[in-house]
Amino acid sequence: MVERKLRAAWRRQRRYFHLRGLAQALIWAVTLAALDFFVDWLFIFRFRWSGDWRAPLLIVNACVLLWAVYYDWLRHLRRFDDVRIALQIEHRHPELASLLVSYVQLRSGDQPAVSQALLDAMRHSALETIGPLDVREIVDFRQLRRPLAFALCALLLLAAAGVNWPRHIEALVLRMAGRQIGYPTQTRIVSVTGNRTIRQGDGITLTAGVAGRVPQTGEILVRPEGDTSWHRLSLPAGRGAEFSRRIDDMVADADYYFKVGDDRSAEFRVTVVPPPRFVERRVLIVYPAYTGLKEHVVDDLDIEVLEGSRLAWDLRCEPSVRAAFMMAEGADPIPMELQPDGRGLRHSLPAAAGFKYSFRLVDAAHGFTHDDVWHAVRVVPDNVPDVKLLEPAGDGPATVRKKLRLVVRATDDYGLSKIRLACSVNGAEETKHLLGPLKGRQIEAAFDWTPRTTMPDLGEGDVVTVAIEVCDTRDETDSRWGRSSARRLSIVGEAAYLRWLADELDEQRADIHRAWTEEQTSLSAIQQIKGQETPGKAE
Repeated sequence: MVERKLRAAWRRQRRYFHLRGLAQALIWAVTLAALDFFVDWLFIFRFRWSGDWRAPLLIVNACVLLWAVYYDWLRHLRRFDDVRIALQIEHRHPELASLLVSYVQLRSGDQPAVSQALLDAMRHSALETIGPLDVREIVDFRQLRRPLAFALCALLLLAAAGVNWPRHIEALVLRMAGRQIGYPTQTRIVSVTGNRTIRQGDGITLTAGVAGRVPQTGEILVRPEGDTSWHRLSLPAGRGAEFSRRIDDMVADADYYFKVGDDRSAEFRVTVVPPPRFVERRVLIVYPAYTGLKEHVVDDLDIEVLEGSRLAWDLRCEPSVRAAFMMAEGADPIPMELQPDGRGLRHSLPAAAGFKYSFRLVDAAHGFTHDDVWHAVRVVPDNVPDVKLLEPAGDGPATVRKKLRLVVRATDDYGLSKIRLACSVNGAEETKHLLGPLKGRQIEAAFDWTPRTTMPDLGEGDVVTVAIEVCDTRDETDSRWGRSSARRLSIVGEAAYLRWLADELDEQRADIHRAWTEEQTSLSAIQQIKGQETPGKAE
């Protein structure tokens, strides 16, 4: 009978702990579910926290729930121990005065060294005392009222949430299970432009389709790459339930998402593809052979070259391209030679005249066409030689037997080849007479010429026009001959020529006398000034 009472008390105690543990676990479970919904809906879903926070959230939930089950439930469940139960009963019934504990210990065979008669009397007294007691009073089920009431409230709240927001509860469960779905909203963004790749400098129209409750306006939030803050752009409604916004001249990647009504889209990215850039630029200039200049390499795409040179572009770009063209102003695109790796570009052409040009590159990754800035090739013409006739210095008379001294100075940038005399009588057609070959870029030479040797019919009263022409090393066409200024020689008789010489001599003497007189006058003025300064210094 005593053992049955003790076991009944133990079972009642376990029921108490089971009910209390279950109630506490239920309260914790509903509380954690509410917190999960708050965190997942407000922070992860609404504010689109990056990364997957649901797994850490589930781990935290499991840890808290296991701790609550252990602390409020499992740690109180113990195996049956009659001595422990007896002590708990005597704690509730102090009048037993350790009689029940002594009885349990004696019944277990652990008797002290006393007489058997005394032990039998004590057992008999314990049985009479314990018999009418209700040992189940060691547990007071009234203490479960508060946890059970809280558990019932939690269940009612959970039931109410399930009735009023079944789709939210379903979404929470599926999201915690790893499904990528959103919570239901009155406004639903059903379609978005999504991830796009565009060419640098182009614009893009971002569009969102909306269902459900369609508001008048919305927002698109854009965050350029490298920026930590989102930029809000207004989003007026378009046709039907479509919202769109045009963003022009994009130069860098940007993330964006739509916010319309109480719904918000996922984040998407607009990837901006910059044009391929030239990492190596080499332009080989091959000068015409007659100049004697060596080939020259420059790294500037704005070039100044000599007329008749040949240009060869050797470029290297990053990233690789699938096609490349040279765009000359006013001409059709010219395909360039493309290396197998798609990075090397080559093209050559003669520089006959100046022109503007650019490059059109088609990148290999996306097929976008990019136009480079305009460059210029400035062609410098090869000028004809510069020729000066130093003697005779001016026009004058001459006789038919006059031996004329011709002193010539000629220069050219790249070399001289020939010199000739051009003369005519009374404005008739010129005749040209080769004076000899030339070498070098600059010469000063003297030649003796008697007009009658080349013009045997020359007589008094005729007027001879004479000039010197010099050719460069490029070619011998008339366009390559440089010409000096002409001199006019009036053919006169010997007497007239002598008079002219006498007049010239008198004029030169007059000039010398005039210069001598001016010098003497200046010398006298200087001496007079010095004479005035000397007394002042003596004082």
